[in-house]
Formats: sequence, structure tokens, C-alpha cells
Amino acid sequence: MQTLKKLKEESLLDYSFRLSNIYKENQQKDVRKGKGQFFTAPNIAKFMASLANIEKQEIRILDPGAGTGILTAAIFDLIINNSKNPMKIYLDVYETDKSIISLLNSFLLESKRELSNHNHYLSFNIYDKDFVITNSYYIEGTLKNGLFNNKRLYDIVISNPPYFKLSKNSPEAISLISLVNGQPNIYAFFMAISAAMLNNEGQMIFITPRSFCSGLYYSKFRKWFVNHVMLSNIHLFSSRKNVFSNEDVLQENIIIKGIKNNGEINPNNLVKITTSEDDTFIDLESIEVPYSKIIYKRNGDLYIFIPTSELDLEIFESLNKFPHIMKHLNFGVSTGPVVPFRTKENLIYSLKENTENIVPLLWMHNFVNFELTWPVFKNGNAIAIKKNEDTRGLLIKKGNYVILKRFGSKEQKRRLQAAVLLEEDFKDFSCIGLENRLNYIHKKNGNLTKEEALGIATILNLNITDLFFRMLNGHTQINANELNALPLPALNKIIEIGRITNENN
Repeated sequence: MQTLKKLKEESLLDYSFRLSNIYKENQQKDVRKGKGQFFTAPNIAKFMASLANIEKQEIRILDPGAGTGILTAAIFDLIINNSKNPMKIYLDVYETDKSIISLLNSFLLESKRELSNHNHYLSFNIYDKDFVITNSYYIEGTLKNGLFNNKRLYDIVISNPPYFKLSKNSPEAISLISLVNGQPNIYAFFMAISAAMLNNEGQMIFITPRSFCSGLYYSKFRKWFVNHVMLSNIHLFSSRKNVFSNEDVLQENIIIKGIKNNGEINPNNLVKITTSEDDTFIDLESIEVPYSKIIYKRNGDLYIFIPTSELDLEIFESLNKFPHIMKHLNFGVSTGPVVPFRTKENLIYSLKENTENIVPLLWMHNFVNFELTWPVFKNGNAIAIKKNEDTRGLLIKKGNYVILKRFGSKEQKRRLQAAVLLEEDFKDFSCIGLENRLNYIHKKNGNLTKEEALGIATILNLNITDLFFRMLNGHTQINANELNALPLPALNKIIEIGRITNENN
């Protein structure tokens, strides 16, 4: 049986991480995943703590999803190793998992003793309450718990918040309705409330999925967030596989530090953007970027744009000069309507079957070297779909379209992969089926010409466009929201590019 006491040779971070392993040994991974509970690796905790400014002699710290206190421990170790003067530390932590609170309390009691041995004073509170619901009044102005006129503010908020989707009718979403757009995720609510709980020039240091930077569901949150917090540091991992590798998490993650700004933003302030391959940070690279270069506004939305090199900045400057986006040119982006498991009875697996009233069904594997090939027999997937009353709404009429894969991976050489579906190539069919993991670009209230389709696809398949999109896209899903935000040249230029492409093929 492992002791719950801190070992003499252990740092506070090592101790809290050992407690997390004790907890994990007694909890099934699926149960923890259902709670959105993923523990921070020590190297990441150290890196996050290193971003904190701890120069004050009296400091208030908040850890809104504490677990066994790993991130708090990293801050404490930073204070012990770097602070020359005695400090008074006032800590509040939130944790709703009853089975971990005893471990958290053990950690904090040991921390109090360790800090005292180094002439620092620690006072702490553990709140076994829902952080979002308890503190939503910081944003919505709702009187709760009699605290509205006496809000507690913090110098540092550090967090690895839970990650799971919420329904629009969940208590958390209802309590923060002004930030909800579509299906919200709990981590964004942790970020928003933490930002609201910062004092003037307070710091928030978070590790979260990158999806809030561009995802449609986070559009209201982004606009609120950048109006209250100015980002000073952003860290990206080149590989998404090694950040929470022991937790089977493949979400692309990001570390950010923001400083409370109350709407006062100097666009010339520099943001330090760092990258590393994984959580060892041994290959750390950095660049400083003017704040104005990371706030990107298109399509009536605001995005957090993350360049990581001088080349990225040059690409941003070049493409941002394009005057249009999809909707300006009457183009639209839609998702393939066919969800195979919902229409099993209409799927065709062999051309030896009765081919009357069937049409091609295209999947991601029909992409071969930026071209569409059909039929392709792969993994027992259907190659066609019946054309009948049941599938009427699932098929797109014959025409010219640009087809894109809707899913990729960070590790792929390209995020954007476009091919052209030409009417002349499927002239024997009146319509086409597109599987749900494909996007298609079409013309609203009309049909794309062949030159328009070829021009759009050529632009999307340029390396410069793919690099631009990677700076914009915060996840491995290629969504219409980000595609609609891509800058495009004037229509006559697109047509000219399409004409040249056609002549060269």
C-alpha cells in the first residue's frame, strides 16, 4: 500500500502526481473519461507554471478543476525555488469528485507544511461544488450565494479543465446562455468564468483543446473572451498524440496565458508563440507576433489565428489581401447528406446487383491524388445508393462541385484536400450521393461552371492555402465555418485560374 504522505525526496509536483496515479489505479479509465477528467503530465505542469508571474508578496490563486493539485503543485514548487521573500498565498480549489478530495486535502496539508519550511504562508479552501454553476454570476450578473457585491478576484488562475460536450438545456449552458452557440463544451465555460474572476492584470494559464480558436460553437465565447483577456503566450504541440498519451486523448491541445485587460488592447503588444514536438519541450521554438496578427476577422466572426514562423506571417499577409470569402462570391459549403447507417436498406455494394435507379456514393477513400475515382471497393463499404423517395433528400443533383475531405489529422502532410466533381464525368447519372465525411462547395441559387470549380479546387490545393488553413483551423475536422472564412481572390481571377488548370490537364 502506497503511503499518502509526501516522501522526503519528493517535490510537491512529484507528490501530487503520485497521488494522481494512486487515484487512477482505483478508477476505471472509462469512468474518468466520462467526467472529462484527464490528468496533467508533470512536464506540462512545470511549463505552465513557468509562465506565471509570482512577484507579489501576497498572491491569490484559483485552480477550478484541481484533481490531486498537480498544477497548483507546479506553482508552489516555482515559489519555493524562485521566490526570495516570504509570500502569503491564498488558494481556492474546486473539485467535485468525492473520491479524489481526500487526496487533494492530503496534498494541500503537505504543501502548507513544505511552504512553511521555506517561510511562506498558505491558506486554502476546497470547494466540492460545481465551478461553473456556482460562479456563473461573475458573467451573467445573477445574484447567487449573496456574493454578487463581494466578488473574490484572483492573481493567477491555472487549470486543465474537464472536457465534454453539454446539451443546450444543461444547467451549465442555461447559467451561461450569453456564451452558448450550438452545442457547448464545458471547458470553454471554465475559461470564461476564470477570466471574469481575475483581478486587474490577473493571469490565467490553461491547457485546453484548440477548438475554441475557430470552432463555430465557440463564436460567442471568442468574442467575449478577447474583449476581457489579452493573450500573451500560446504554446502548440507539433504532435497531438503525446500530450495526454497515457489518457488516450487525441484532441489537439494548446497552452495559453492571458492577462485581464478590461477591453483595453494595444494591437502592437507582442504575443509569444512557442512550439514543441511533445511534452518534453526539448525542441522548444518561439516567435513573437503582434497581437493584431492573431485576431482574424472574417465572415462576421472572430478567429484566433496562430502563426508559428516568419513564413506563416508572410502567408497571412499575402492571403489576407484577397478581398473575398465564399459567401461574398455566392459560394456555399455543405456537408455530405448520406449517413450510411441511417439508410442501410438503400445501400448498394456490388455493380452486379440490379443497377436500375442507383447512383454513385462517394466516400473519403474515393480521393486518389486530388482526383475522384469511382467505383472504389474498400473495407466492405457501399459503392452506390438507391435513388427513390426515401433517398430524395440525401442526393445532390448532377452538376459541378468541389469536394473536400471533412476529416484529416494533424500529422497528415495536408489538412485541405480538394477534388472536382464534374457533371461530364458522371453524365450517366442524374444525381450523386456524398457520404457525411465529405464537404462540398456549390453555388447558391445556381451551378458552378467548370472553370469556377477547377479554380476553387486549385486555390484550396495550394500549399500556401493549406498552411493558412492550419493556422486557422483548431481541430482535425474541416468545417464549413473555417472554409467560409478563407480569403479568396476576385471571381474573374478564380475563373482564370480554373481556365489555366483546365488547359494544363
